[in-house]
Amino acid sequence: MRVPIVCVDPRLRQFASAFADAFRRPQFRHFVTVLVALLLCRGPRTLTGLLRTVQGGGSLASLGRFLSEAPWEATALAATWRRRFDHQLTPHVARLHAEQRAARPKRRGRPKASVVTGYLIGDDSTGHKRRGRKMAGLGRHYSTTERRAVVGHNLVQALGFSTTPTLSQVALPRTVRPMTVPLDGYTLVTFNLRNPPLDDQALRQALAGSLNKDTLIEQVLGGQVARIDTPILPGWWAYDPFVAWYDYDPAVAAQVLDEQGYVADADGMRMYEDEVLELPLITDSDPGRVATAEYLARQWTALGIQVEVEVLESAELRQRLRDHEFVLALHSWTRLGADPDVFELWHSSQASSGLNYAGLRDETIDRVLVTARSELELGARSSDYSMFQERWVQLVPAITLYQPLYTFATSEQLGGSGLDGRDIDSPLLLIGREDRYRNITRWFVESSRELRGTLR
Repeated sequence: MRVPIVCVDPRLRQFASAFADAFRRPQFRHFVTVLVALLLCRGPRTLTGLLRTVQGGGSLASLGRFLSEAPWEATALAATWRRRFDHQLTPHVARLHAEQRAARPKRRGRPKASVVTGYLIGDDSTGHKRRGRKMAGLGRHYSTTERRAVVGHNLVQALGFSTTPTLSQVALPRTVRPMTVPLDGYTLVTFNLRNPPLDDQALRQALAGSLNKDTLIEQVLGGQVARIDTPILPGWWAYDPFVAWYDYDPAVAAQVLDEQGYVADADGMRMYEDEVLELPLITDSDPGRVATAEYLARQWTALGIQVEVEVLESAELRQRLRDHEFVLALHSWTRLGADPDVFELWHSSQASSGLNYAGLRDETIDRVLVTARSELELGARSSDYSMFQERWVQLVPAITLYQPLYTFATSEQLGGSGLDGRDIDSPLLLIGREDRYRNITRWFVESSRELRGTLR
């Protein structure tokens, strides 16, 4: 039975009215038609099927023009939805933060930031296929409506998620093939080179040599990230695998500190200008970065350096980085893109008000970064970036730690994703999470059908 538009539920009417400014009046009527029909349509969701569901929805031609030619933007609708969502949710989130802050005991020092966890509610309905059991792409799934396993379409052929130690413990079905690919970003600890003592290159090198990245990745982060040693990511064409990072050797690091005058006192703490060498470390409340910061503090405290970890809200961390109000800062860069141009992150022109938070100023690095972004020949650019990596490791303005990994799990029947590395010689790198669909036009579902007949 068709449902008249005038009978739309008041809550749905209120939701639709939030998007009225994005349409002209006739367009808005079509928008409501599509919205209501998508919710109520039980048959094929074609234009004809949608119009059969709702009365007063206009003609098939006008609805087609609305979807294909009308001057409205999907991005504007998404932005409107997000503003409405944030407006409705912000008071609840603020209230929960206030309740957490009021409930925690009063202690000395800066308290940890409160965390509010949200939940995503999804529809797990099964597309029950009562006939056609020999069709490809069918399987048995539990139906929440029929409360039993039924034959239905395998609508979910793939699942993607950012890899974390918790998710890595989830046992996937045997019919699922997981593929793990690095993302275009990394986490690093940045040194503030503008002030002593981190303007001392030997101290920075000692800190680098006393840090065991492999233990951090395997024992603290559960092996769910990939180690990196320079700002040029593996998977970028400019990456030089022959640029060597400092070997983990606390004894050598301690010797370097002794030679530079950072001598340990009777308690084993190193002194700087008659005071304990203290390097405060700031980071945000991301669980992985907090665990990493605590590991760094343990490693460097064992070297005789006092490291206190301060956990900030993300916005405050970004502001402290922009204002250069830090000594050590653990943070991340994301969505770096497909081109290895790191001019904005490490050129001296970006040290005062740009993204060069370390304050690195070096003529060699400035020269090769300018040349690399102006060269047209790929080989020459690659040579420039190799020189940049070598000089960057020598100066140690920061310690690059690890790359995030993205797990893309697919059914065994899905092929052509291009992410399993079987048909690619170079290291894989996802340019944003959406890049997992780079080869979606080549995806296919493996299926077979037995044909029986009589040969004459």
